[in-house]
Amino acid sequence: MYLKYPLPVDAGAFAARLQSDAIVRAGGKLLFEPRMRVVHDFEGWAMEGDIRRNIGYGTIKTRLRQHLLPYAWLTRLGPASIPLFSVGKTLNSWADCLRCARHYGVRWYELPLALALAVVVNLMEIPGMLSAFSRSELTDTAYR
Repeated sequence: MYLKYPLPVDAGAFAARLQSDAIVRAGGKLLFEPRMRVVHDFEGWAMEGDIRRNIGYGTIKTRLRQHLLPYAWLTRLGPASIPLFSVGKTLNSWADCLRCARHYGVRWYELPLALALAVVVNLMEIPGMLSAFSRSELTDTAYR
């Protein structure tokens, strides 16, 4: 199945989303090692802003390229779809916060801050979304 859906070589850092979505649509399964752990280095809010700008860019760029991705139809609205994407992503982040809090040791009284930060980081994706709609490439990024 993997060889039937090769990684697009011209989609940059977001090619994996296109590939994995095609595999799932064809009935394939994506398997993950549940014992695997990853630790990321965090270099502050500048790094978070760079990552989030790239995530926003990828959200729109992949949906402009592949109309079968979830909510790709929204991109027909152009930049007017950005608030809808932002609200949807924020709601999804809130659901993740509530679902995963106990697994990360987040206490009940810390949840309001986590939910507020979810709003902030999702808003940081908007500049990347605007760049994707203007068909410009992201420059000045450390994101790979």
